[in-house]
Order: sequence, then structure tokens, then C-alpha cells
Amino acid sequence: MYYINKQGGTHSQRLLQLTIRFWDWCISNNIHPIAMHLPGEENSDADDLSRRVQATHEWEWHPKTFSLLCSKVVIKTLQERAYLILIAPWWPRQPWFASLLQMSSEHLRLVQFPELLSLDNSQVLHPDLNRLQLTAWRILSSIYH
Repeated sequence: MYYINKQGGTHSQRLLQLTIRFWDWCISNNIHPIAMHLPGEENSDADDLSRRVQATHEWEWHPKTFSLLCSKVVIKTLQERAYLILIAPWWPRQPWFASLLQMSSEHLRLVQFPELLSLDNSQVLHPDLNRLQLTAWRILSSIYH
């Protein structure tokens, strides 16, 4: 509410950018918004809708499909004697993980910051980035042979 009513703020660069885009649109459409809080009991429809999770932009692999895909990447890398940098989760319990460790000349766990994985030009952040534990793997399949 503060950012809308004051047309910006200084605490969040991202929120400021969104506010500027919002106000640019409002001005070009001759709209002057005023944000105000309505208690949930006075605005039950909006309160109910705000509590629903709508993740139409969030797609995820079925765990078996993802595991199979990672296994195929490992096998293809071995067959082609490829050099690549693979970004994959640090998931030691997966069947492909041991092969990935053996094939990797080094790996680096990526620093988990909120904007690391996002959609829509960083407007939508991944909801559970810590679970992924994304890792960059330097793969030199020739050292595995």
C-alpha cells in the first residue's frame, strides 16, 4: 500500500521498479489508484482468493521422468566423450548422482539467492529454491573412461 500511495519507496529496488511500471500504466490510462486496507471480514471474496495458490506458471517434472532425463544426459555425455557444464540439483539419492560425481572433474554448489531461478524477467521467483540445491558440474567424460 505504501509504495502505491507514495508512488515508490527506498527499501526495495524490485518493488520500486514494479511500482514505477504500475504508475506508468495508470497515468497512461488516466487512472489514479489509492491503496487501502480492508479487513478480511469486510472483504471475504478477495481475502479467500488471496489465500489460494494458483501456480499455472509452475511446471515440474515427474520425479521418475526427471531422474530418467538426468540418467540419459550422463549416458550421452559418456558416449560422446563430451565436455560440458551441467546445471543440475545436488540430489545424492538419485540413481544418476554417483555417475555424475565420477564424471565431474569439479563441481560448484551455486549460491542460493532468491533471483537465481525465476520466470517472467525475474517477476516470479522459484518457490522452493533451497530444495533444488543447484550445482554446476564440469563434465569431462574422457577422464571417466
